[in-house]
Amino acid sequence: MDLDLLISLDPKNRADFFGLMRSLKYRSIKPSLARKLLLGEYPPKGIKVVTFFRAETEIIDVFIQSPIDFEKAYKKRKIFRSGKTAISTVPYNTLISMKRKADRKIDLHDVSYLEYVKRLKKHGKNSK
Repeated sequence: MDLDLLISLDPKNRADFFGLMRSLKYRSIKPSLARKLLLGEYPPKGIKVVTFFRAETEIIDVFIQSPIDFEKAYKKRKIFRSGKTAISTVPYNTLISMKRKADRKIDLHDVSYLEYVKRLKKHGKNSK
């Protein structure tokens, strides 16, 4: 699985995000697309995600055509903690909806897994 991020696409946040990706040694699979996003030039229709990677198993997808309203999602976010770090996530059903709307093969595969886990939790079973 990959890490899906929904970020605010205002100019400062875009620049900060790409600076962070560079500092963490992540590269874009499509550098020209990433540059367009950084400059505020949106890519051709149909492209919804920019993918960054550092290793085969370290993949980050950033939604550049948000399938949901960012402000609404931010207000409904769930916050988890890992040590002193707060991690904001979208609610489970919102994640499933986002992945369906991305309509990429990998995301649709993720949807089937997420729905499977959801069914297990509903019936009170562990997800192993």
